[in-house]
Amino acid sequence: MNRHLSSLAPVKSSAKFFVILAILVSIIGCGDGLTGQAGGEEPVTVTSSKDLDNVSEKTTGDLVTDKELDVDGKPRQNTEDVPKLDTGPIAQFLNQPSPKSCPECDLQGVDLTEADLTEADLAGADLADADLTRADLTRANLAESDLSRANLGGASMADADLRGAKLDSVDLSGADLEGANLRGANLSGFKLSDINLGRANLAGSDLSRADLGGARMLDADLVGADLTEANLTDADLTDADLTDADLTGADLTRANLSGVDLSGFDLRGANLAGSDLRGGNLAEANLTGANLSGANLTGANLTRADLRSADLAGSDLSGANLSNANLNDANLIGSNLEGASLTEADLTRASLSNANLDNASLTGADLTEADLREVSLYYAELRSADLTGADLTGADLRWVDLTGADLTGVLGADYSGAKNVPGK
Repeated sequence: MNRHLSSLAPVKSSAKFFVILAILVSIIGCGDGLTGQAGGEEPVTVTSSKDLDNVSEKTTGDLVTDKELDVDGKPRQNTEDVPKLDTGPIAQFLNQPSPKSCPECDLQGVDLTEADLTEADLAGADLADADLTRADLTRANLAESDLSRANLGGASMADADLRGAKLDSVDLSGADLEGANLRGANLSGFKLSDINLGRANLAGSDLSRADLGGARMLDADLVGADLTEANLTDADLTDADLTDADLTGADLTRANLSGVDLSGFDLRGANLAGSDLRGGNLAEANLTGANLSGANLTGANLTRADLRSADLAGSDLSGANLSNANLNDANLIGSNLEGASLTEADLTRASLSNANLDNASLTGADLTEADLREVSLYYAELRSADLTGADLTGADLRWVDLTGADLTGVLGADYSGAKNVPGK
């Protein structure tokens, strides 16, 4: 019995071995072969060190070879997504260092908003319909260029050369044209209100019916310019040269014309109400029917000026020279003529009620039928003046010198205090 049991021991050991082996086989059978890979995974491919150097990991975790990398080591983009660089003539022009040069080139309709075109040479260029809003064209050469319908709103064009440029329907609102050369330009009917034209050369230009309200035109050259019916309301024309300019029918209400030479000008019917003409030269100017009410004419030269039927009510003519001026039927009600010279001036039927003529010189003046009610003539000189039929009711005649004056038919005069009263 013991012998039989001992013979079974190896069998038991062998059986036990095969049971263990079967268990191991079943465990290993859950994978894909003896690769050590979990079920369903690709087998690992062993690469060389050279291959590893040529592999880069994307941020997504994908792998990409060096053929898919750009020069910076970044994944190469699809060429369809890469913007192409514009290498055309316009791009070449804009990429030029300043000052740029493109004479006679075609820039029609191009967007040049806020472009730096300082001292650019654009002579003869086609800029029709171009957008040059707020562009810097300081000292640019735009001679003979076509700027038709271009938008130059807010552009800086100081000292730019615009001689012969085509400016049909161009928008210049808010542009800076100080010192610009616009000689002979056709700006008829243009809206140029509030723009800077100081020192600009506008000689021989056509500005008829142009709106220049509030424009700054200090020291501008307007020699021979056509300003007929132009709106110059509130414009500053201080020291501007208007020699031979035509201002017929122009509206110069509140315009600053101080220091301007308007001698011999035809200003018939011009509106100069409230204008500043201090020290201005208006000698022999034709101001027939002009509106100068409230104007500042302090120290102005109006020698031999034609002021027939002109409206000078409330104007300041203190110290002005009106010698030999024609003020027939003029309205000088409430005006200040203190210290003014009206020697041999024609004031026939002129309205001077409530005017200040203190210390004024009216020697040899014609005051026939003039309205001098409530006028102040304190220390005025009326020697040899013709006062026939004048109304002096309420006038202050203290210390007035009436030597040789014609007082025929004078109304309401109180000569007490007057000097050298004829017939007294």
